[in-house]
Amino acid sequence: MLKTKILLPALILSFSWINCASIAETDRVVGEFLAAYDTGDYKKITPFLTLELKGELPEKKYKDSFYFMSKYYGKLKSRNRTSFSIRNDTARLKYSLSYEKQECRGFFRLIKRQEKWQLDEFQIKKVK
Repeated sequence: MLKTKILLPALILSFSWINCASIAETDRVVGEFLAAYDTGDYKKITPFLTLELKGELPEKKYKDSFYFMSKYYGKLKSRNRTSFSIRNDTARLKYSLSYEKQECRGFFRLIKRQEKWQLDEFQIKKVK
């Protein structure tokens, strides 16, 4: 019984540490992706994308999206994570995003592959 009492808190602390490390790492990836996205350079965002998302977001589609966001939203000023969940190797993060001309909400799904977090899906929508 004593082993169980000692082991359980140790496991909880271990999982908490892993979760905190995952939060920090995925938050960093999203931040770097958003900074790269704001440059308008497709080559700067591709390292953050899974192969599947690269297929769904070819350079032309990215350029069109970048043009729209630049014109109507402006540059990203700040981001604030509003929720985080992780299950197995998938993390879901939601943000409040403040652009020069528009307040938005962002959703980002990341998948961990070969010890590296990559974006598998993202959505940025204006707040009505």
